[in-house]
Amino acid sequence: NSTERNIYSLIEGSDAELSEELVIIEAFYDSTVHVAGRSPGADESVSIANLLKLAEYFASHPPQRSLLFVATSGHAQSLHGMRDLIWSLQERTKTLRDHRKDLKKRITAAEENIELIGGLTFPLDPDPDRDDLLARAIENDLRFEIDQISTNLMNLRMQANKDSETSKTQIDSLADRRFALRRLSWATSYHDLPDQEQQLLQRILPTVEQTQKEDINDFTGQLQALQSALDFRQLTRDYTIGAILSLHLSSHGEGIGGFNRGWLYKLRPRINRTGMFSTIDEVFKESTTRSYGDARYINSLRPSDLRSWDSFFPDRPFLGGEVSSLAGYIGVTLTTIADARSIWGTPWDQAERLNLSYLDDQFALLK
Repeated sequence: NSTERNIYSLIEGSDAELSEELVIIEAFYDSTVHVAGRSPGADESVSIANLLKLAEYFASHPPQRSLLFVATSGHAQSLHGMRDLIWSLQERTKTLRDHRKDLKKRITAAEENIELIGGLTFPLDPDPDRDDLLARAIENDLRFEIDQISTNLMNLRMQANKDSETSKTQIDSLADRRFALRRLSWATSYHDLPDQEQQLLQRILPTVEQTQKEDINDFTGQLQALQSALDFRQLTRDYTIGAILSLHLSSHGEGIGGFNRGWLYKLRPRINRTGMFSTIDEVFKESTTRSYGDARYINSLRPSDLRSWDSFFPDRPFLGGEVSSLAGYIGVTLTTIADARSIWGTPWDQAERLNLSYLDDQFALLK
């Protein structure tokens, strides 16, 4: 497991009224890897490169509406960064705070368990309160070890039916150990344990302590991520979100189209949600009246009966706009069409394969 980050920056709008409306522009910054260590990510970086150029431009040319630029991670993990962004926007603040409180309690409990285990001296003296805490501390690790032994026993017994050489002694020994562990799990006090169970308790305590340390690391990571989500929520809560635009671009193809769907979620074909996109569709279509060299906007957001949205793609990509759109926002992916991006994630995705002149025209169109 690894923790990745979404990186964002806010540019305030210049208009006193329109600045309260927020447009989020998103692009992924991580590269897909089909061959470990061999994914230069040149063409795959076109989206994040355009995001950075747009942020640079609007920093010196403030728009009327506020813009939030977000670089997301986890693109190849089913748009995990984009899904996390939407979750941060939509989850109830009370739910987030309750979860934060619960994580803090779990960290405190794990720290107390470690302190308890470190202070044990055998043989143990009678102490009902300590025994109650100890029972809860060792419960999960005991259950896990019992389950492991049960699995091994089942495999050995199945093998014994096929192979007479399988050791009955080994089976009996494992069965005895499992029963002793079960007796330990049923214990209500630990100062008067039989020798075998006391030895098992002493043997399992280092494992329990290590588990508690790993839990603390896990809960702390979750807490940090949750606090980050709350900070993002705090930043955006006073704005009305007008639209969320995701970039899925390359330096090849026949133009840029807008799409509220993709292939991450399997929606029924008969579901038509294009009515809510009529206003932004008109804004996009205005760009068709201007020239941007080889780049052009293809009217695809509200396609006609003559051509479906998916006919613009030779491949089946996951698109950020489908996440924001399904969440109820005006969520659109601006994507380079008629390009299967066949070199993405491969050793051949190199800078010399980029069409640089087309990139300039494409940026002019996006701007």
